[in-house]
Amino acid sequence: VGIQHVRFSPLISDAGLAKRSDSFEVIVNTEAPGVTLPANTTASVGDGTWATFQPSLRFTIAHEIAHAVFIRAAERAKEGDLLQKHRPDVEEACKNLARLMLLPRGVLIREIGEGLFDLDHVRGIIEAFRVSPEVFVRRFHLSDLNRQHGKLDGFIAFVQEREGRLYIKAGHVFGS
Repeated sequence: VGIQHVRFSPLISDAGLAKRSDSFEVIVNTEAPGVTLPANTTASVGDGTWATFQPSLRFTIAHEIAHAVFIRAAERAKEGDLLQKHRPDVEEACKNLARLMLLPRGVLIREIGEGLFDLDHVRGIIEAFRVSPEVFVRRFHLSDLNRQHGKLDGFIAFVQEREGRLYIKAGHVFGS
């Protein structure tokens, strides 16, 4: 989609997408979760910096790349205002596309094998893909993985403790 680099700069939001002639630039707030680079730093595609990014930052950048994909699609369809009319749906679609980019179906299925309910195995997968546990669990909400694990019976969840209480941030039930 024409993104050649990610620039780090102070912003009001966590990240944004800027159009630069025929390409896009992802701009990430230097105060966003997972950012360790100083303002005015640029990470180019292919320079190896991506491999050093924290999971939250990887998701933020993938989310912005998804926006670029949808903008390109709206431009081709000559539906410029389509994305503004359906902003909440576009945001959800960008989250889903980011999960698809970070956890591609074929590789994920191969890596999971029979170990979806094995905590150590899943922890290793999450670390290998460099995603958060929440992104990993929410990836199963998408239909391409629902079909793959249709014979399983159980659930996975991402639980956080806050103020002495446990909260389920994401969960997915398999089977009945």
